[in-house]
Amino acid sequence: MASVSLESHPIETSVAVTPDKVCECKGIRTCLICEGVKSSKFAPYIDNPNVFYSVCCNCGEAKKYIEPPSEVNLYCNGNTCVKTLKSELLIENLIIEGMVLDGIHLVKEFISELEEIQLISIIDSIEWKNSQSGRRKQNYGPKVNFKRKKLKLGEFTGLPPYAEGLVKKINSLKTFSTFKPVEFCNLEYTAEKGASIDPHYDDKWVWGDRLISISTLSDSVITFYSQDLSVQVALPLPRRSFLGFWGSSRFNWLHGVKRKDIDVRRVSITLRELNKAILDSPDLEEIGDLVIETGSKYHGNPT
Repeated sequence: MASVSLESHPIETSVAVTPDKVCECKGIRTCLICEGVKSSKFAPYIDNPNVFYSVCCNCGEAKKYIEPPSEVNLYCNGNTCVKTLKSELLIENLIIEGMVLDGIHLVKEFISELEEIQLISIIDSIEWKNSQSGRRKQNYGPKVNFKRKKLKLGEFTGLPPYAEGLVKKINSLKTFSTFKPVEFCNLEYTAEKGASIDPHYDDKWVWGDRLISISTLSDSVITFYSQDLSVQVALPLPRRSFLGFWGSSRFNWLHGVKRKDIDVRRVSITLRELNKAILDSPDLEEIGDLVIETGSKYHGNPT
């Protein structure tokens, strides 16, 4: 794999932040700050599923629990796997309660410890913005009106300079050799704010078939939910790992990050591609081409 080139970005020790407001949660979203005045509609389902599974991040074995464990282990046998350890996991046809969960590619140690240190130093030198559900974010991407299905370039000038090495690494993976990111989003989770992401589908109109997340600073867990939220499948994400998903895991299962699975600070680097259907639309082809062209540049600022 190509290494992440960071020589031109010296390590910084300062963290640029925006002043904290009371809370950025809107509508049904909540965090620890605002839950004194409103409650989450998802909480009863998140905390009390009918069926819960945990998937080993090495062999892909799914273990069924009567009640969700207090902590999701990385491996099927606690701190290790009964099978030979490997660097990658590909889930192609996992059957959960009669439902197919497929299209999951996990790569452990996708970035090195040094690359992680340098990446976080660069990211933290850039201003963070408060976001919903206790998170903070830095976003690079086009302006999208999801309800009206409108796409504009907006303030999008390209991905950040440090993203170029990551994209080269991603493109070295066979399943993602043609991946052209048009959105690059850093999300920070901390336990102090009760940060999380409620069960959701990433938008299916503007974003393409494949989604990518790179986990830094701590181990974490992504949970996939059946459409009625009654079945949950937890997949542990080791620190510095790459997760790519498509197929049923992208379109048939909701996904989210539970508050209880955030113990220490986590920064997730999320990349999205453009839906190919936009390029086939007479009304959107031109702006779609422009968005893809802009996403191939690496001198962007947060939008």
